[in-house]
Amino acid sequence: MDSQYYKSQFQKAPKKKLAGVCIQIAKRFDLPVWLVRVLLVLLALKFTWLCIVGYGIGWLCLSDDR
Repeated sequence: MDSQYYKSQFQKAPKKKLAGVCIQIAKRFDLPVWLVRVLLVLLALKFTWLCIVGYGIGWLCLSDDR
């Protein structure tokens, strides 16, 4: 899945919804962004607080400021 299509999509227009955590995870593991978002929502239905805390930690650790 390491194609030029996915790389060019990330470079053209960032699809940031809230903090860009799902996009960073998708880029890191070479997954489609929609899949990461769906998995996060499904996990959040079962483990709400764990996902909220994990998203916050991801927001801090995966920032684009580096």
